[in-house]
Amino acid sequence: MHNVKQSVAEGDSVRVSGTIILKNGRTALSIATLTNTDAPALLPTATWIPEDELDLVQFVGERVEISGIIVHMERFDERSTVIINRPGIPIHVHVPHLDQGQDYLKANVGDFVRVKGVLATRRASAFPPVQLLVKDFTAFTPSIPIESFVNWGILVMSLLLLTAFYVLLTKVRRRIHVRKTTPFKSMVDQAGSAIVVADENMKITYANRAATGLLRQSPANIRSKSLEKLLTLSAEGETFGKVASQLRRGGSKSVTAFLADDRIADHKMLDVNLATVKVGGKKAIVAVFNDVTNHAEDVEKYKLFHEELLDGMPVEVAILSLQGKYLYMNSAGLVDSVAKSWLIGKTDVELCKKCGLPADIGLRRRAHWRRAVTSGKPVKFEEVISVNGMERHMLRTFQPIRDSDGDEVAAVVTFGMDITELKQSRELLDRARGEVNEVTQLKESFLENINHEFRTPITGIIGFAEILEDEVSDEQREFVNMIERSGRRLMNTLNAVLDLAGLNNNEFDLTPTVFNLVDEARLIIQGSTEMAEEKGLFLKLETVRPEIATLADQVCFARILQNLIDNSIKFTEAGGIIVEIDSDERGVNIRVLDTGVGIDREYVPMVFDDFNRASGTLTGSFDGVGIGLGITKRLVELMNGTITVESTKEEGSIFSVTLPRAFPATSKHGPGKPRILVVDDSSDVNTMIQYMLADFFKVDRAVNLRELELMTKRGRYDMMMVDMSLMKHDLAHKGLVEARERYGDVKIPIVGIAESNRRTDEPIELPEGFDFILEKPFKKSDLFTFVSIILFHRDAFSDKDESDRPRHYLKTG
Repeated sequence: MHNVKQSVAEGDSVRVSGTIILKNGRTALSIATLTNTDAPALLPTATWIPEDELDLVQFVGERVEISGIIVHMERFDERSTVIINRPGIPIHVHVPHLDQGQDYLKANVGDFVRVKGVLATRRASAFPPVQLLVKDFTAFTPSIPIESFVNWGILVMSLLLLTAFYVLLTKVRRRIHVRKTTPFKSMVDQAGSAIVVADENMKITYANRAATGLLRQSPANIRSKSLEKLLTLSAEGETFGKVASQLRRGGSKSVTAFLADDRIADHKMLDVNLATVKVGGKKAIVAVFNDVTNHAEDVEKYKLFHEELLDGMPVEVAILSLQGKYLYMNSAGLVDSVAKSWLIGKTDVELCKKCGLPADIGLRRRAHWRRAVTSGKPVKFEEVISVNGMERHMLRTFQPIRDSDGDEVAAVVTFGMDITELKQSRELLDRARGEVNEVTQLKESFLENINHEFRTPITGIIGFAEILEDEVSDEQREFVNMIERSGRRLMNTLNAVLDLAGLNNNEFDLTPTVFNLVDEARLIIQGSTEMAEEKGLFLKLETVRPEIATLADQVCFARILQNLIDNSIKFTEAGGIIVEIDSDERGVNIRVLDTGVGIDREYVPMVFDDFNRASGTLTGSFDGVGIGLGITKRLVELMNGTITVESTKEEGSIFSVTLPRAFPATSKHGPGKPRILVVDDSSDVNTMIQYMLADFFKVDRAVNLRELELMTKRGRYDMMMVDMSLMKHDLAHKGLVEARERYGDVKIPIVGIAESNRRTDEPIELPEGFDFILEKPFKKSDLFTFVSIILFHRDAFSDKDESDRPRHYLKTG
């Protein structure tokens, strides 16, 4: 009740007005006015409480009547207090002074009285826990106890005896406690560390000599003192009261503290380890102190080193506490109007206000900080701020940092990077990419037009020149031949330009196949012999054996060799050209040797550049635009090959090309040809496959899975080819899996041989345990290509996890 000066008492009828409020978690009425009314008082009948009733709390809030002896009376300005002694529990009776002229209680200490009033509770720590509230002294009625004076004498004697017994019991308990605690105190005294024993409220009950010296207290002064008065905890918001509450639940706690009287003065820092123990049957708190001042100095140096390191970083770095307050920020994050000393302990909202930034930026940062703390995961976001009138884009990251145990988030580190220039560069790059795309579209459109507008008239020129060759005189035939040669030259140039554009745009689709290089080279040389003989040159093929296979695109290889031969014929005036083909461990080798004009040493590195004519520095009599060798190099690299050139001025040049072998030179399991096991119940199929692959592989045959089991036990294979008609039972699949497992971690490819599904032309489903499907019927060239591709990439089958290996359907028939 505030500002209400009105005398009211028990039984009065009143009219009250005010405001309902929430105070300390409870609903209360803040009274504005309170007035008495003329309504008659309505008092309930008082409940009599016998003297042997000890549980008075159950009558709280009721109008009761009690009796007892007055043992104490005290008068104050606004009220009087009368203490009435009852058996087992005394009662405090509070009488308000409503009228200055009212009569005082006409009774004395020692009188026996009866009192009527309302029983109410006292504060939680008070004893007794209840009190009696009365209107005035008229509530008291002098009375005579029912018991005789003899009984009162017995009662007094009993109280005296009980008091003497209590004193004796206390002394006995104290001696027992001393005996029980003496060994513990002796152990504490002998300990080398400073140790303090305190009760559950952190009041010191004992301290050894090391503790009194460290805490700068005498043994007499330190007792009954609270640890909170001697020490100051370093952690923000941490108190010994909170620590005590945690220790009551069990466990231990480590804190860092300073002496309360010097703190930072001499940097005396203490590491305090607290734990709950039982001493003499009672719970106590044991605190062990360690002086870590020197260690703290090392930590401070370490901290300064890292602060200097962070200050040198070009990005903003800051540390936020779990309350969202700044603990640190490096120089890159500070602006002219903000000092580091001011920032410590401030929030993002306060920082934005100080810097003149909109409040929503600070609120948004705080929301992201809270998300990082609750989720325990980094949070990234972009924001736009205005700095000196210029718009800046910032990329910020809130990274939660966990405690040493890794369980809880201890702080949040923030990083801020100015990405304004990066965003501007991206915008420029996007515009440039758009312009490049536009230019690319124009180029493609131009090439399409060139292809159409040039190829058509050139075709007409060449065609009509061939027709005129038979219609004109011998004298004019030479001019017609010149027209035809010029037309073909234009056609070759056009094809070269279009090929170069296609290679630059990655528009070449390769189809790797196995073919005989010697046969392909012989056909190309036969087609170029006439052109060489027209210049008086020889052109011949030299090879170590008639069959050398490669895995490559056959059309691209023909183009490569044709370009190299044409180039040698063009720049050779006397002598000739030799094409050599052989093979070694690296692959198959093709060399084109000529006796041409050669290339200056300084121009050799540029010979494969587009539109470069290194030999053109010698004379201008050679045709071409200088892109043939550039196209050749790109085609070689597309087929995983290499090309090099050696040249001597006035002596000639050697162009060397190396392409992959068609098949591995040796088995993965040792020297010799790769080994393949073919399992088919048809001896014809077995014999056919063995014959087709005999030149390059060691092929073993089996007619059933039993033989497969025996042969895989005796030897190791690089590939197994199994007729899928043998896999009709689960036991067959099990036997195949066991055969593969015999190789341990080295997984080998297994090919299923199946009949082609000609009716639906749908691919055959790849069964479990197989990696490839080979459809029957198939040709020798198809089989060569199929086996070569698998063994060329056989390392892909060495993974331990079978689910990670590639599984393909290859239709070769």
